[in-house]
Amino acid sequence: MKKIIVCILCLCLFISFCLFAVAAVKEGDLKEAARFYRGKVITSIVPTKPGGSYDIYARLLIPFLEKYTGAKVVVKNISGGGGTMGINAMYRAKPDGLTIGNLMIAGTSHAQMVGAEGIDYDLLKFTYLCRLTDDPQVFVVGKNTPYRNFSDLLKAKEKIKLASTGTSGATYIGALTIKLGFDLANVDVITGYQGGQDCNLAVMRGDVVGMVGSVSGRLRNIKDGDLRPLVVFASKRVPDLPEVPTVFEFGARGDKLNILKAFTITSDYARVLVATPGIPAEKVEFLRIAVQKSMQDPKLLEFAKKQGYEINYLPGKEVEKAIKEMFANPPKALIAELKKVM
Repeated sequence: MKKIIVCILCLCLFISFCLFAVAAVKEGDLKEAARFYRGKVITSIVPTKPGGSYDIYARLLIPFLEKYTGAKVVVKNISGGGGTMGINAMYRAKPDGLTIGNLMIAGTSHAQMVGAEGIDYDLLKFTYLCRLTDDPQVFVVGKNTPYRNFSDLLKAKEKIKLASTGTSGATYIGALTIKLGFDLANVDVITGYQGGQDCNLAVMRGDVVGMVGSVSGRLRNIKDGDLRPLVVFASKRVPDLPEVPTVFEFGARGDKLNILKAFTITSDYARVLVATPGIPAEKVEFLRIAVQKSMQDPKLLEFAKKQGYEINYLPGKEVEKAIKEMFANPPKALIAELKKVM
């Protein structure tokens, strides 16, 4: 009996030693990663032009990432193709942990699912650092249009032009979702605008009737009265726009309902922070810790609140899980519809 007890104690001590050794190695690896980043330059790629909401979030993080990584952070804007050019650049960057970027899930996931031209990336292989925020999409029209609400637009017989960027961008997918989800044959989607801000200006000038874009990127223009929100892509009404109905309040059924759901789901992970695929595990862990500290820093939260920027952090592992689940159960009806026009 004593021998058994002694053996059990020895086994427990051995397991404890092994666990301690693993923890010590992990701690040592993190210290090594910290030494690696100290004094280095991290490039933060933004796949849109300067001044848009993605650009704002990237620059908001700079002083905090520098504080918690010890590196200098430089934002690099690579716009074009609805974000495709910038995201391809993130994906192809050297896997040394020195390239991160803001990723828009709404457009990129659909583009990958339908095999859109020009897509070099694979969302399943990115290194996910965190969700910056969820960001419901809103369908807006110009203040001088005759559409006071979404029901007015649904009854319209005239041509309705909607602005968008490239065919893989969220503005394009969102506009198509309006057209296909509500069976609006009179909607034409106009591509070629260089980012969401250009789309905003086109709507406000009256070049087009409307567009689909993030609430955060349109909220100021909405409050100023230059853009009129008609409907939001969200499971429930958005606090910033409590009077604006969701897309699910108009009786969509069957495949049309599936189309609306698929685009709405991607809004839950509208803005995520990623790093290049294939980064060593210790650098991934170091970056995730630094990002978490940055996102939860009281000064960042205070500044974001004053400026009206939503922060809704989720860890990178949770984002990665959600992306995998989305691709494991792709919206087949939506993919079939999008393949006809992409």
